[in-house]
Amino acid sequence: METRIGGAFVLGALVATWVVAQPAQAIWMDLTTEQATRAEKVGGFNASSADPTRFMDPWVVNLGDGKGQGAALLMTEFLSVAFAAQEAARNFQALQPWERDDAVARGRGKLVFSVTTFDDTPDFADGLRGWVEVGGKRIQNSHWQNGPAQTYRDGLYTADSTFWFPSDGIDPEGTIDLVIEHESAGKVWRFPFDLSKMR
Repeated sequence: METRIGGAFVLGALVATWVVAQPAQAIWMDLTTEQATRAEKVGGFNASSADPTRFMDPWVVNLGDGKGQGAALLMTEFLSVAFAAQEAARNFQALQPWERDDAVARGRGKLVFSVTTFDDTPDFADGLRGWVEVGGKRIQNSHWQNGPAQTYRDGLYTADSTFWFPSDGIDPEGTIDLVIEHESAGKVWRFPFDLSKMR
């Protein structure tokens, strides 16, 4: 299953809010069976809503769609299972145990960010790099993938990137900043995440 947050999709659907039945207190790592079941219910319930992506709001930082702006989504294990359940429900199927296990495994031990950035330079995506800042410490990504920039509107271009980071040493109740930089052009995008607001 592909998860894309680029362009108008991010800036329209993802700005909506989702009211969680119980207030979140931290991201969940190494999901238990009970936690994975809760994620399935969240994804399945939202599959039939008028805006099936609105539940993602706690996992998204949206800076806007102007020059030097963008949006970032933190894919946790919980959200990965919710997405898988949503996709299954939209196809009128139940999420199979192996599909749930696969969704959990994709995020285990990692912080995975899907990022959309905007700029007025057509090749700006080529030089994008990223890291996470937490407690004055910089954590380098284990790997990343930058997609080619696409024409957006009003002289802007947009690019979708994915960054993988190890979750070791990350406080699941804390705050972190995802920083994306184009060093040679002197451009920086900063996305502040409050992990206590998501699962």
